[in-house]
Amino acid sequence: MPISATTKAALFEQETEEHFVTLVTINHASLAEPIRVCDDTVNLISRGNTYLAMPFRVNFGEDDPEAVPRTRLRIDNVDRRIVEGIRSVTTSPTVTVEIVRHSDPDTVEMALEDYKVMQAEYNAMEVVADISLENFLHEPYPSAVFDPGRFPGGF
Repeated sequence: MPISATTKAALFEQETEEHFVTLVTINHASLAEPIRVCDDTVNLISRGNTYLAMPFRVNFGEDDPEAVPRTRLRIDNVDRRIVEGIRSVTTSPTVTVEIVRHSDPDTVEMALEDYKVMQAEYNAMEVVADISLENFLHEPYPSAVFDPGRFPGGF
């Protein structure tokens, strides 16, 4: 996904009035509607969806070439819908993290998609979820066995 020229200009300026907003969408088939939060001071509408302004942090793990990237999402527990959502699901929800400009929230500048919640904990203060991509490091390679039944032209 290429970064827009407006964003590049804002990033290279010494000072800018532009600020970026992180959007997080937590989705699962058993949720009535996805949980959408943004790290702004006011609710934000992006592509027709309302993102609730809520303090949260996304901490990206170490860059280890031998392991699947693991990310930790910490959301302040200020809205009961998040804990209710965690309690209502029995399988891993999906998580999408997106970066938008506040002045143009309909243009996604960066997106991290297809994350799964590996585990989640909560208390009165915060909800903490470890999110990760599917572990593709243990998949067999090549995925097919080259035998005469599947690849007759190779023999």
